[in-house]
Amino acid sequence: MDKPVISLWGLGPSYRRRVKLNILDAMSMGYDNMMDYVVLTDYPEDFTEFAEQTGKIKAIIDINKAREPYPWSPELEHIPSASTDEKEYGKQYVKNMSQGKMFSYSLHRFSFPTIAELGYNKIVFMDGDVKIRYDKIVNGELTEEQFWEEFDTPVNSMKGCVAETVYIEKETLQFHKAQAMGWDQSMLALQACSIMYYELCKKHKANKYYLVQRLPITEGPFRYYHLESPDKVKEVFDIWNDCMELALSNMHLRTCQHCGGYMLCDYMPIATANLYCGVQVLNFPNTVYNRQIHFEDRYFIPPGVPGFGGNFNIGESLDDFMEKNKELKQMMDEHKAWPHTEPY
Repeated sequence: MDKPVISLWGLGPSYRRRVKLNILDAMSMGYDNMMDYVVLTDYPEDFTEFAEQTGKIKAIIDINKAREPYPWSPELEHIPSASTDEKEYGKQYVKNMSQGKMFSYSLHRFSFPTIAELGYNKIVFMDGDVKIRYDKIVNGELTEEQFWEEFDTPVNSMKGCVAETVYIEKETLQFHKAQAMGWDQSMLALQACSIMYYELCKKHKANKYYLVQRLPITEGPFRYYHLESPDKVKEVFDIWNDCMELALSNMHLRTCQHCGGYMLCDYMPIATANLYCGVQVLNFPNTVYNRQIHFEDRYFIPPGVPGFGGNFNIGESLDDFMEKNKELKQMMDEHKAWPHTEPY
């Protein structure tokens, strides 16, 4: 089969660092037939030398240039302008958040047009903290055939981690929510997506209005698209982009996208785009990948650490975060709860 290309994204100093470590980690596993990458970033210069050294990056995409044709995006999907200053980046992120200017998880869609231009129709979207398990091939846990079979999916499908469906059973009228979205957002999902679908039909003069009754979604860290052609990749981007504009420009729809308290999720817009474009949603069990949340990447607004008697202290920079939390890190290291930062 034709190998997919991996789209990684790194916005801000710590996440750009994570992208590099992710690629080095994959290269260190000893498997030569690994997938290539495109990298979406706010500071392309950070990857120029790295791309030459590794030979694994097919394109470095400047998100600021990629979204120039869509001036609504910078207004509704805020990213800090201090792309090279760790301290200022964290301050701007937190200030934006306090003003309701939330980071949009769906920004990584802006790699799609370049991917289409490169001629790909199979794309792995993943975060920098997701590991592709080539080591399973090297150590014999999986054969090459078994590994690549996981990417042998139907044309025009999206295979993602933790696939769920929001729907109402016709017979019992029982409502089935999605764990990823929670009860409140699940209750709004069918209505919100019906509105977005209707608005898409009006914009594109498509005579296929219908009420969304089943809404398949997947978690975001790992998603794999197998589309029929690069033109289809561009079509999916256009519709996904339209959905994001609809979802974020309307106050009520925007509220439906809040999640985690610090960013805007994209379950509903992507689910609507998939329905509109005829993209089937499948579950992707973590046979060939796994995720490790690296706490230090979010030094400016770290996640909680239940079970260890306290929370992280916020750092002004990555080094400051590590210094302030060295005792907690040591405790977590002893319990093997601190993920490895460097490639093995």
